[in-house]
Amino acid sequence: MCRGFRLARSARLWLRRLGRKTRDAGVRVRCSVLLKVHSGMSCAAAARALDCAPSSAARMVARYRRRGEASVIDGRVENGARKVDADVAGGIWKILEQSPRPTVTRAGPGRWS
Repeated sequence: MCRGFRLARSARLWLRRLGRKTRDAGVRVRCSVLLKVHSGMSCAAAARALDCAPSSAARMVARYRRRGEASVIDGRVENGARKVDADVAGGIWKILEQSPRPTVTRAGPGRWS
């Protein structure tokens, strides 16, 4: 599945830059997996190096082959509209407003809390 995976130079530079500058850990892992597999590692070895599942690494590579650079960015935006409408959200807010607020007490010095 991961054999013969090659990235263009511009894609490699883009992945390195994106991996360094992003705050999203998922994007960082996806960039690192793609770069490691390009450098000759297997999907399983790249996954072990980054502490993720080998199946996840294989899916990342397959998704990159299908969709290109768009696959690196989180794709949950395409899930559609939110499933909670305004009525349900209003009911949830009512329940949360009625629940007691947590109280925070500070223990004095030398006492266990």
